[in-house]
Amino acid sequence: MRSGLKDRRPAVRRSGGRFGSDSFNAAWLIDPGTMTWTNLSPVDGLCRLALELRHSEVSAEGTDLDNAYEVTVNGTRQPLSWIQRDSSHTGNAYFGIVETPPLDLKRGSNTVMIRTLQSWCSIRGSLRLIPAE
Repeated sequence: MRSGLKDRRPAVRRSGGRFGSDSFNAAWLIDPGTMTWTNLSPVDGLCRLALELRHSEVSAEGTDLDNAYEVTVNGTRQPLSWIQRDSSHTGNAYFGIVETPPLDLKRGSNTVMIRTLQSWCSIRGSLRLIPAE
């Protein structure tokens, strides 16, 4: 392997407080913290980033964690739109789907950072890209 290639592989980094995971395919940020994906490949065309995030610990309709997440893509903070509530749940953890506005990810490697502002936030599944219409 050529020198430096391993530095260009996609990677995920966690920082901040305590973290956990479970069989529900969720990463739990027990304390506020960040998860950062680096060296993500370029993508042709405009797309939206879709994430499944915990939106409530109260109910399927709850919004108590709606503003507990900050998402940045390549250093730019992205507004999030909740497009589905209660996409999945386990116990008192209710998840929903958020999307970013259309993104241009075709220039070089990309970085996605999710920062949580409250305790017991969670990210379920993987980062998904959806073609922007």
